[in-house]
Amino acid sequence: MKYSHNMTSLIIITITIFLLPQITHAENSNNKNMTQIQSTQQQARASSLRGYQVFQEICSNCHSMKHMTYSALSGLGFSDDQLINLSAGYKVADGLNEQCEHYMRPARPTDHFVSPFPSACAARLANNGSYPPDLSDIALRVRGGSEYIIALLTGYTNAPKQLPIPNNKYYNKAFPGHMIGMPQMLFDNSVTYEDGTKATALREAIDVASFLTFASNSYVSQVSHGDQIMASCLITASEEHSTVDFCQCITMRVSDSTTSEFVREELKEWLENKKISNDTKAVIGQCRSVSRAIQQPRTR
Repeated sequence: MKYSHNMTSLIIITITIFLLPQITHAENSNNKNMTQIQSTQQQARASSLRGYQVFQEICSNCHSMKHMTYSALSGLGFSDDQLINLSAGYKVADGLNEQCEHYMRPARPTDHFVSPFPSACAARLANNGSYPPDLSDIALRVRGGSEYIIALLTGYTNAPKQLPIPNNKYYNKAFPGHMIGMPQMLFDNSVTYEDGTKATALREAIDVASFLTFASNSYVSQVSHGDQIMASCLITASEEHSTVDFCQCITMRVSDSTTSEFVREELKEWLENKKISNDTKAVIGQCRSVSRAIQQPRTR
């Protein structure tokens, strides 16, 4: 028995000695991989943060990002206090004053990015008839995503001599048809990066494309949440056989503090457009009252 016990101990010690270097190597490899992943994530966040600076200083003079809320910038490392201070620098229309006019108030983190123009008409007038597209989900809407955005922003060059360029158009080798209404906006040192990174035109394009990808992903996550709410309310409505219940279900979800401001706006638009299956007076009245309730300003 003593011999057997000694043999067992010897076998365990031998296996441990044999496997220990491999286990240590595996742990070191995992730690190295985790470090590389964290480093990549930090680099991506830093690029997106620089890209936000490019958007703010250059792109936002013409382009809107109406589906992006200031609170979404928390994904880039902004603190609550920073978001409050940042959003407060903008004014948004709120309720009516005594003269029945919308009064302006400082924006809150839950508000959407303030657009540079009050309407599409005003945007066209200010840009020689061209409409600067909203950039909320541009990285998902264009073929090629961020790679195309980088190619577009760095694709300005002299047009072939035999090709006439119309007034207020510019030659861009990456743009379909090559005639674009937006002039070249990014040049070396167009911005002075707060983190000290050298601001070449290519670096600026890469960074703003990174930020627009971040914004598009934020947009998708919010839309997905809205779709889930709609689906769950449709199930409730089908079970109860009542469109009014559907409106009420949406209202309850919109009032939920965990529902993002973007989803609130999307559902409010749905109600206002009366996208309902049973167009009866009772349902319309219910949805209108729901819309009025949703439009009431909330306290933070």
